[in-house]
Amino acid sequence: MSKSKKKKRYNLFQNLKFVFRHIHSWDKWALPVYFAKTPLDIIYRLGTSYFAPIVIALVESGKSVGVILSVTIAISSILALSAKYNLRFIAITRNKRQDISHRFDMMLGSKIMNMDFEILEGPYGKNKLQKAKNSLGNEGVYVFLDYLFELITAIVGFTSFVVILSTLNPWIVVILFISFVLPLLADLVADKLVNGTKDKRAEIDRHLNYMTKSSRDFYIAKDIRLYNMRDCLQRMSEYFIGEKKFWTNKVYLYYFISDVVRTFMGIIVRGGAYAYLIYMCLTSDLSGSELVLYLTSILTFGTWISNLGMNINSVHQLNISMCDYREFLDIENTMKNENGLPIPSEQPYDIKIHNLSFTYPGSENAVLQNINLHIAPGEKLAIVGLNGAGKTTLVKLLCGLYRPSDGEVLLNDTNIAEFNRDEYYSIISAVFQDARFMPISIAENISMKPIEKSDIARINYCIELAGLSDKISSLKNGIETKLVKNVNDDAEELSGGEMQKLLLARAIYKNSPVIILDEPTSALDPIAENEMYLRYSELTKGKTSVYISHRLSSTRFCDRIVLLDNNTITETGTHDELMALGGKYAEMFAIQTKYYEKAGEKNENQRNY
Repeated sequence: MSKSKKKKRYNLFQNLKFVFRHIHSWDKWALPVYFAKTPLDIIYRLGTSYFAPIVIALVESGKSVGVILSVTIAISSILALSAKYNLRFIAITRNKRQDISHRFDMMLGSKIMNMDFEILEGPYGKNKLQKAKNSLGNEGVYVFLDYLFELITAIVGFTSFVVILSTLNPWIVVILFISFVLPLLADLVADKLVNGTKDKRAEIDRHLNYMTKSSRDFYIAKDIRLYNMRDCLQRMSEYFIGEKKFWTNKVYLYYFISDVVRTFMGIIVRGGAYAYLIYMCLTSDLSGSELVLYLTSILTFGTWISNLGMNINSVHQLNISMCDYREFLDIENTMKNENGLPIPSEQPYDIKIHNLSFTYPGSENAVLQNINLHIAPGEKLAIVGLNGAGKTTLVKLLCGLYRPSDGEVLLNDTNIAEFNRDEYYSIISAVFQDARFMPISIAENISMKPIEKSDIARINYCIELAGLSDKISSLKNGIETKLVKNVNDDAEELSGGEMQKLLLARAIYKNSPVIILDEPTSALDPIAENEMYLRYSELTKGKTSVYISHRLSSTRFCDRIVLLDNNTITETGTHDELMALGGKYAEMFAIQTKYYEKAGEKNENQRNY
């Protein structure tokens, strides 16, 4: 097991230290508020329990009306003030809890954005991520403080009533304590059984979350309607809802059994305590105040025991959830960050791929095998091949998003794994097939900076070079037009081709010495595609570039073409050289040419008709 995959567990003290440290850094008043709220809560709860016995004791001892009224008013005032300020602190902690929950969410999001892509995309990372997300769900880790201070209150109340009841008969305390321990043990057993189902439930939640996200995704809404994907989504959702129900029922069963044990013990033990108290009343001289005190203590002691048990169980569960949360945060990146080598200054870069093989985690079949390739400084390289040949996987390895299973990728004769990861990312501009944008302006989506910190002249130049000028100029707000309609009501919806052009403009703006284009014209019309080909030399001027395309006719402007087939490189050369070779490339080119010729003849016949 790799270093990043070592399982870490944390004890309660370590998790409390983690929570206290971060909450204090977010809000220096949060912890003092919780600490101030706790004694007020204790005073109010204990005061209401002891109020009646104290007043009765004063009456029985023959105290004057003035003394009784003074004590009554004093206790009532203390209770009223503690209740008032306790409610105020509850409102304050509720607001602070909301902020704390957002902070925990942001911490998780920051970790996701900083993780090595290979780990995040793999099954290990996905499972850990889902468990971390679940830990932030209902009654998530952000209520750790609430239950912790509730537990402190319960311990104080429990202890005070133990002292009182021990004066009546120590065995009552022992019996009541047993009635507390047995349900607690039942809860701990139930927790252990429930935690044994977490991996399976996390896997089901991942599927359900995907179904829910897909049903709400604005970008696939048209496909859902036109291809009746709704039925498919519903069928799959119902299946995984059934699976979730099955495992949830198991969880409920475990907790139901522990609740039955708690209820049964409470009835037996509390009934026995009442019977003993009645016996004491009949056989000894208990005063009215003592009777009320003991009766109140027995009544309240059961509540305190129950609260203590539930809070111990809740803190225990939240501690486990915090472990899930922290285990994801503590997954170590495999690429080097601060301790990595600086990127060499000389450009353009020389890239070599040496004996590279790659297999996805959990798979037995290699996607790439024994790849050897030299991309000279400033070279324009095209990678072609059938679907599933491994083209996109190869460029992700070039980008440093994946690590080779064997072999290495070298930049100026240094393994890219040795470089500072973020610095290495900075030298690459990549355009992949899937397009996703932030709910901000077009200009900010290109520069990925606030508009006041963006180079507007360069943004307009990149828009023109990407072939998007006409579209942008037709918009009312121009480059300040916002995107993503499901967030911004006044957002503009771009076509697939326009989104690809916008991605290209972003890549141009970054101005990195290495540019990678993965099917950048798949959504473009033939005219726009041809225009991009004509601009390709300008787009990649002075840069090392890698271009992936299914359309072999679009690779002629590249210096060299590499064909991937059967998981490895089988042919390499210029277009003319590969055509002269008469191999797989020539065969594929002939098939595509024949198809386009037939399509052209059909269009011509339709026009003549």
